[in-house]
Amino acid sequence: MNSKRPLIFHLLVFCAVCTIVSTIAVAQDNVSGTGSAVPRLAIRPPKPGPSNVQFPSGVLPEWNGSFTYNGTQYPYVMVGADPSSNQGALVTTWIIPVKIVLSTGQTFDPLSGGPFSPLARTVLSPIFDSSTTYVQGGVDVGTTQYLDAFQRANFWSIVSNNPNSHLLLGGPSSHIAILPELTLNVPANEGQVGDPFGHQVAEVDINYFDNQLSNYLTQSGVINPAGLPIFETTNTY
Repeated sequence: MNSKRPLIFHLLVFCAVCTIVSTIAVAQDNVSGTGSAVPRLAIRPPKPGPSNVQFPSGVLPEWNGSFTYNGTQYPYVMVGADPSSNQGALVTTWIIPVKIVLSTGQTFDPLSGGPFSPLARTVLSPIFDSSTTYVQGGVDVGTTQYLDAFQRANFWSIVSNNPNSHLLLGGPSSHIAILPELTLNVPANEGQVGDPFGHQVAEVDINYFDNQLSNYLTQSGVINPAGLPIFETTNTY
């Protein structure tokens, strides 16, 4: 197996899931200042994996399609099974809690709070829970997970005739794994405490954070390209 593709895949997945977990990592030019917060979006360039690292094998289910707009055809690749196949796809999911420890001693831990911790609430959230019925534009698209409902609605013209079409993330009792917590002891020049929103948060340099997750993925013997890793922080930007 090409050692570069899995690591690139994981990094792209990490960037994508930052929009759905309980906290959002916001790119910053630096970590100084506690005035008005200015959100920024950064796309991390792909990083090839070390040639001496062997990643576990696996293939993420994908299907291809296209649409035409103003006479131009646009191809796309989607995760899951083709809706016209009337089949479901279950993507194995790993959650990695990330505890941030600043040099001044402040700790931001997604495991803190017991049954009300960010991690516990994420596992019980509509991202994994399948008990919510979603109605989009007056159409019942199913009782399912949030992302599955969103995708079913996107392709409803096909899904309406293929009701078994689903894209599910591994739930609390099926194909989900909460991996041991990753602790990052952030050097003083890479992070500090701030209060841009009126309460204390950790402000961590995105390049430092990205490198730590890259190292974690390189060394992991569990995560593979057939699944979705979610790194969860709390009150960290």
